[in-house]
Amino acid sequence: MSLELLEKHPKVAKLIKEWYSQKMIEALDGDDTIVSEFKEYMLNQSIENVNIANGLEAQPRAYFDVFDDNKVYISIEIIKMSDGTVNWQNIISYDDMNDTNIYFWETRKQCETDAITRAFTILEKRL
Repeated sequence: MSLELLEKHPKVAKLIKEWYSQKMIEALDGDDTIVSEFKEYMLNQSIENVNIANGLEAQPRAYFDVFDDNKVYISIEIIKMSDGTVNWQNIISYDDMNDTNIYFWETRKQCETDAITRAFTILEKRL
């Protein structure tokens, strides 16, 4: 699913790759134990959509910062139901608007995945 999401939203995919590369540069620059040749080699490696897709599947919330940096804010809320069960809801805020998901999710990860999917569409239109 995540690979299709990246292919359907090429501008966001490119933005995530750039963001990921920047994070890698920051991490490598701070480590003096890594030789400069290896740092250069790592920075020249291309990041494939499949790598990003794997990250999105495993930890969707790890990519929330990309959307924050582009003023598409994702909020995850826990909702206690009257029967005592817990569900999750997400809200996406952008351009003085809130895109509230009226569906409830049983797990936080399901809710985060839904939020990322909707945020991709919003950000793709804005880029």
